[in-house]
Amino acid sequence: MAKQGHRQLARTGDRATARFTRMYQGRRPAAQRTKVASVAQHSFWQEFMRRNGLRELASVLAITFAYFITRGIILGREGDAFANARTLIDMERALGLYHELALQQFALGHQWLIDFVNNYYLYGHLPVLIGVAIWLFWWRPTIYPWFRNAFIISAAIGLTIYVAIPVAPPRFLPGFVDTMRLSGFDVDGSAAGPLYNPYAAMPSLHTGWAVLSGFGIVIASRQWWLKAIGIALPTLMALSVVLTGNHYFLDAVVGSAVVALSLALGWAVERGPWAHRDYAEQRVSLR
Repeated sequence: MAKQGHRQLARTGDRATARFTRMYQGRRPAAQRTKVASVAQHSFWQEFMRRNGLRELASVLAITFAYFITRGIILGREGDAFANARTLIDMERALGLYHELALQQFALGHQWLIDFVNNYYLYGHLPVLIGVAIWLFWWRPTIYPWFRNAFIISAAIGLTIYVAIPVAPPRFLPGFVDTMRLSGFDVDGSAAGPLYNPYAAMPSLHTGWAVLSGFGIVIASRQWWLKAIGIALPTLMALSVVLTGNHYFLDAVVGSAVVALSLALGWAVERGPWAHRDYAEQRVSLR
């Protein structure tokens, strides 16, 4: 009984100590709390600048600006875009790959599936890509440069193809349905309409960058479930781009191939003698 009493007193004392600590922390002077926040903010920006965060942000903005320019370049080439789309469909028929229309007709009979692919097409693209990039930048800095190089190279290749070979997406062709417009989201008639290239079906960078995001997650994570998510990302995106009527199967294949090539080139850029010295120093310091 005496021992139990001592244990109960000890637990009571621990709780009182914890409560006193919380009260003390909550009663810190406002100036002290502001100073702590200021130091944390300063450390954040100091680390952000040390990792050349502004340069990384500028590179992303430059790619975004270049994408917007492609819309102006292909204006007036709508005829070429539709002719190239018909050629692409003929190629898929010859290869036995033209099943997009049948698959979309099947999906239209299942509203839950249409809702899923519509949302995944939107939120599984740039939000996921940006999220993975931020994660790698802050917590996997040895992998981030490879990821960034592959993103820039794939964007450059994709934008070049968009200008050279504009291709109309399936949703512009007879028989297909624009599932996102059907669900109330009309990107062509929205405020974002003037800022995107509607004839950028080939290659599918939605699929390609899902491959890039998934690859980054797989090689940078240790948990099996994160690796499983990394594998699922491009698979679900390839399904979504087809069922929403935004891309053909070959678009997804070529988009994935573009990113695979970009990863190989990005590895060469990062590991070659021309690699950035600051990231090389980070690799040494983290070992």
